[in-house]
Amino acid sequence: MPVFPRNKRNSFPDRVTMVCQRRLSIIDRNTYIEFPEPFMSAAANKLILWPLCFAALALCTGLAYGQIQAGGPLITTESNRMVSMRDGVSVALDIYRPAQSGSYPTLYASAPYPHGSDNTPPDNAMTGPVAWFVSQGFNYVIASTRGTGASEGTYEFLSREEQQDHYEIIEWIAEQAWSDGRVLGAGAEYYAAAQWHMAIQNPPSLRCIAPVNGIVRPYHDWAFPGGLSNPDFLQGWYETAVRQQNAFPASGRARLVDYDMRLELLRHPLYDNFWQIRSTLPAATAINTPVFIADSWQNQQGLMGNLLILERLNNINKMAIFGTEEALLQNQTFLEQELLPYYHWCLQTEGAADFSAGPQLRYQTRGQTRWQPVESWPPPQAEQTALVLNRQSLDASVPASLNLEVQPNSLALSRYGNDPDSLTFISDPLVNELEIAGPLMLELYAASSQTDTAFSVSLEEQLNLSYLRSRFDLPDLLRDVIQSGTGDNRNTQVIDVTSGTLKASLRSATRVSVENRMPAYSFDEAIALIPTEVTRFNIALHPVAHRFRAGSRLILTITQAQDDALNTLNREDSVYHSDRYPSRLWLPIQEGSLETSPAQTDAQDIPVDIQSEEITDPFTINFDPGFSTELNNENSPDGLTDPVDNPLIFIRPGVRAEDSPAGQSGRQ
Repeated sequence: MPVFPRNKRNSFPDRVTMVCQRRLSIIDRNTYIEFPEPFMSAAANKLILWPLCFAALALCTGLAYGQIQAGGPLITTESNRMVSMRDGVSVALDIYRPAQSGSYPTLYASAPYPHGSDNTPPDNAMTGPVAWFVSQGFNYVIASTRGTGASEGTYEFLSREEQQDHYEIIEWIAEQAWSDGRVLGAGAEYYAAAQWHMAIQNPPSLRCIAPVNGIVRPYHDWAFPGGLSNPDFLQGWYETAVRQQNAFPASGRARLVDYDMRLELLRHPLYDNFWQIRSTLPAATAINTPVFIADSWQNQQGLMGNLLILERLNNINKMAIFGTEEALLQNQTFLEQELLPYYHWCLQTEGAADFSAGPQLRYQTRGQTRWQPVESWPPPQAEQTALVLNRQSLDASVPASLNLEVQPNSLALSRYGNDPDSLTFISDPLVNELEIAGPLMLELYAASSQTDTAFSVSLEEQLNLSYLRSRFDLPDLLRDVIQSGTGDNRNTQVIDVTSGTLKASLRSATRVSVENRMPAYSFDEAIALIPTEVTRFNIALHPVAHRFRAGSRLILTITQAQDDALNTLNREDSVYHSDRYPSRLWLPIQEGSLETSPAQTDAQDIPVDIQSEEITDPFTINFDPGFSTELNNENSPDGLTDPVDNPLIFIRPGVRAEDSPAGQSGRQ
């Protein structure tokens, strides 16, 4: 956040922009406009930005979420209460409950993290605001899994012992005087994975679970996505979030977790029994408790597994996929309008909304708030359409093209390896808006100089900011002011859409549906490549619902991915794109078409429904603070005082484009 001067009172627009920036920090990076500092002259603030500030403040208030206030009864805390398990090992629990005596339903969460010793209820993206939950009439119990924190025993990642502990802890909670005998699963990420392990055992006192941003396939979603070893899992999570947090807790006793995760990953690079007992997906049919899955397109790692388990659950189950929000348990609207009503339904609270009504699955397209209800995944109305990879230049570092068919002048193949290590394919600008929803797949024909290789694939949208600016329904003079003040601003901005990875030797798929292009890999057998032989790879990209803007280009990048087993190989890979080997990207089109126009087409010739842009599709404008001497006096043209009927701007101060690394690359 920019630092505003302390020696004078901030103007109203400055205060609004500070509020908006704080509140917009949780919104996707493609949903705001930046203004550098200094903001504008005082006259410009008064004449132009104040009316827009009111609109921006309304937008910020409507779309973002304020601080969650606990309120309600005071909290009684019991730290590191030791509860004995069947084998004599004691597990440490932190217990938070209303100070007013009585019995309450209990939220239960468990993860390998140490507890604090200052009795402060946690408030983070994984547990949510514990004090707020207690204020709503719940107890909240958080366990440090065996071998971590103050718990006894030895930690083993999602072991059978850890899973069975959940059964005993839930039944212990149900027997306590402060409990009314009803327990509900709570938490995100690892806490969400633990909820699935609670549910497959069906403890009698467990009423329901609500995994948020969780995973059901640790091999596929955490340790080996696409069959590739994931350094973020080992180093970013286990070594940092588990080992270091336990060794150097913010408060309390240090604990050395000696589980050798690195060794286990080396022992089990394939999906074997070690991973099967840690996966919930094979046992999903045994779950008898209701399930509410909450996820986000922004949190792609566990989405496919959650969609797959939705098909296998037997009891009442629902799933909601949010467009841009990641930290759902820090989102007050989600807590009050989604999670709390679900918990009340589980408890059969009088007047609770009927959770069983409505569609099994609903989702928001990225950047939008409107819910799309569907009864199955993928959406049955989605039409799979392909963009074909083409190349006209021998230089592999030059971006190639994405077209609806193989071009007559397309070269047969593109080679890449150490230099360049990736290939880029870019479409012409879209004529109309295009909405996709469902699974995406790259049908890739490739060869390698080695017996194994790996692919990392990303799909991005390149926004045409010049074109989008031209569609503003603003007074002519204000449009001229904006255009004259954007001399150094970017004309394009790139935003992520989705991605996927695949290790070539683990390409064997148990299912590839022609209808929906949704491959499922076994990952239980490595099959070596024959060097230089063309092989078809069906590379699954994370499912997504995304709306491409008119005038945008699609960018597909294929990178030679790294893996522990591949780092010693000097690989040269070839991607084929011809009539015989038509490498192509399959897209699930929900609305619109892949019709494109030549890049030189005038933006005014491309039709657009400005209402569809609304406040979900803003873009970056960087103002030159000295752009308009005309506005430095108190006399304003009448056009500047005209009301703005369709304000679509988020106002937020930021650095100038040329001063930021993103500005140098043209990416935000």
